[in-house]
Amino acid sequence: MLNHIGHAGRLLGPLMIFRGLVGIGILVLVIILIVRLVQVSKREHFHSGKGTYSPFTPLSNAKALEILAERYAKGEINDDEYKQKKEALTKE
Repeated sequence: MLNHIGHAGRLLGPLMIFRGLVGIGILVLVIILIVRLVQVSKREHFHSGKGTYSPFTPLSNAKALEILAERYAKGEINDDEYKQKKEALTKE
């Protein structure tokens, strides 16, 4: 003979598993949301001009010319290379 407690006991196992899976799902969604917010924040930071140069950040021609001038001043590129790259940047 099963009483009321016996029925609840039989259902308790599957319900606990379901509640655990729902809890894990919510935790995963929160982590994904936090990661996305950080990515968007970083992207907006770099596009606003407040961030440092990254190879994945599009540059304006003015910034590209500034970097080119710095490389030329440091001696990383020669006169011909500087003139060629400057002409290509100002032509656009």
